[in-house]
Amino acid sequence: MFIQKKEYLKQEYQTFRDYSMYVERVTVNQDFMEHTHEFDEIVIVVSGSGEHLVEQQVYRLGRGDVFVIKGDVKHGFRNNKDLKIINIMYDPRLLFGENEELRFIEGFDYMFLIQPEWLPHLAYPYRVTMEDETVKVVEQLADFLIEQLRDARGQYYVAVKYGVKTLISYIANNYRTEQHLSDRMKILASAIHYIRSNLNTPIKVADIAKSVTISPRQLERVFSEECGMSPIEYLTELRLKHARTILMNTQRPIRIVAEESGFEDPSYFARVYKKRFHLSPSQTRKQNGEVSE
Repeated sequence: MFIQKKEYLKQEYQTFRDYSMYVERVTVNQDFMEHTHEFDEIVIVVSGSGEHLVEQQVYRLGRGDVFVIKGDVKHGFRNNKDLKIINIMYDPRLLFGENEELRFIEGFDYMFLIQPEWLPHLAYPYRVTMEDETVKVVEQLADFLIEQLRDARGQYYVAVKYGVKTLISYIANNYRTEQHLSDRMKILASAIHYIRSNLNTPIKVADIAKSVTISPRQLERVFSEECGMSPIEYLTELRLKHARTILMNTQRPIRIVAEESGFEDPSYFARVYKKRFHLSPSQTRKQNGEVSE
């Protein structure tokens, strides 16, 4: 199942088209089938219990758990018992803009870059969680945003936009992980941040290494041991996923999609895209149906 922004078009709420974000409280008692999104999502567990399915992994849920889910990652919920969650859905460009100040928060890179990439693939030892008092503050901030969205007029855009950023920055500053992050994981988080910030520009391993003040050989070792791939392979994977998202949600020419995803040669882009997803860029678009900007 693929959830599009338009499915959150409700009479009493402004839409993603207006705000590029959405906040809601949800109570889940039944299984919620696995799905992907047109947007990224933060899931905050307020109370109750259940299991969170993230691709191949299953995570037991409890108060204070926080998950950042990328739009192309399949997830769902099962075995839920009065599971109350806060969902924050947003266009990732809200957080990863060129001049976005959130990236300077110490905990931001790990929470929004490392955790989302690792959760689907292994029994993860660094899950993000919050203390009870932190959850209470997050609930207050979320309720404020829900009210702003409910009563929104055009003049509330700034309040909603910066309210979401305030909520995100508070979580990034106050979460903890089940295990202390190693220096290696911190280096990896910073390197991934640099890669994501330069998806559509030509970069080399030396550029990435310089951004985290280690040697290219050290960087290769960190990525090999922690990711099972090289920095350039990781960069290519992110670029391809970015391209797929654009193809599924816009009608931009494939040449432009390639450029926006960091591929200078459209023919090369088409080859590596088909090798990765077993569909050509045009087939991906047709399979997803008609879309609009």
